[in-house]
Amino acid sequence: MRRAGGGVPGPAGHASHRRPAGTGLPAAVIGFLLLALPAAADRIPARVGDHADHGRIVFDWPAPPAYTMDQQGDRVLLRFPPGQEFVLPRRLPRNLLAAEATAEGVVLTLRPGARARTLRLGNRVVVNVFDPRPEASPPAVAARPVAAVAS
Repeated sequence: MRRAGGGVPGPAGHASHRRPAGTGLPAAVIGFLLLALPAAADRIPARVGDHADHGRIVFDWPAPPAYTMDQQGDRVLLRFPPGQEFVLPRRLPRNLLAAEATAEGVVLTLRPGARARTLRLGNRVVVNVFDPRPEASPPAVAARPVAAVAS
């Protein structure tokens, strides 16, 4: 006699809730194997723009990330959590010469004299790359009148 719930009647006429032998092991093995696989990398898109006095690159994250920025000369290293796949744009702002994804994060190569500043806006990490400061020209020397020479 089979009941509607799919169980086999037990000794007191109640349905048994036993699983068929051997069905729990494959699920446990599959679960373990899935945990052992590396997690799929988040794809982090970046977009850029040019503004009056600076260029900008924006990284759009699914959640606010921890990050640091180190600038040494014209090279900027943005360290982000590992395991990310950065989708970098082909066209870069005028004062950014190169952008490269590395194991540590993203390396930016700035135009000589440019300065980078970062800020977080919600889930975005924004890097403003400010144009080099114009060279200070020496102060203009006032022309002195030439004294008339009497002959």
